[in-house]
Amino acid sequence: KDDYLFISQKGEHLKEKTAYKVLKKAFKKCRLRGNFGTHTLRKTYAWHMNKTEGLEVVQWALNHANQSDTLVYLGMKQEALDRAVDRLNL
Repeated sequence: KDDYLFISQKGEHLKEKTAYKVLKKAFKKCRLRGNFGTHTLRKTYAWHMNKTEGLEVVQWALNHANQSDTLVYLGMKQEALDRAVDRLNL
């Protein structure tokens, strides 16, 4: 409960709106174009976690009810289906 990733100057957790503003400012300073925000970080984190930890861990981390939701969220549903078909060696 008291273990926050980002801490405010008051020693509390950052509100989502504040974190979003900080990230937008940082992205602008880095001259990154695109619609980046806090959700971008969550999705990127999950995508990289899937490469190292596997889908079950990502599903748990994202609090998804099933792996299908996680695959859709990561934009990998078709990729996973293609891999399954390839493994059949038809």
